[in-house]
Amino acid sequence: MVDYSFRQGDKILQELLKSGNKKDKYVFTNHLKSRANLRKINLNYIRQMLLNEEPLGVLSSRKNRFKLFYPSENHIDLDLIIVIAIDDNQKIIGVTVYEDKKTHREGIK
Repeated sequence: MVDYSFRQGDKILQELLKSGNKKDKYVFTNHLKSRANLRKINLNYIRQMLLNEEPLGVLSSRKNRFKLFYPSENHIDLDLIIVIAIDDNQKIIGVTVYEDKKTHREGIK
């Protein structure tokens, strides 16, 4: 398995944002879909953020996994966090999703 660096992961994400045909470049796992449903996070909003918007931040969490930070759709004090993996074919796999206080990303206590 390819071990993508932070820069490589960011480059792959940028290519997805610029791509005209995004259909075969990403997939959401059943886990992400069930967590979105459980946590009442709109799946279409998740897709829109991932495919069309620059993240507020990107954190490399472990081998080939990245946390992407976006504004929450419904809560001004929360970030939407989409955890993705990137496979050997540079396909983005949405692993899970949750919301967390944006002060964590901002480093404010």
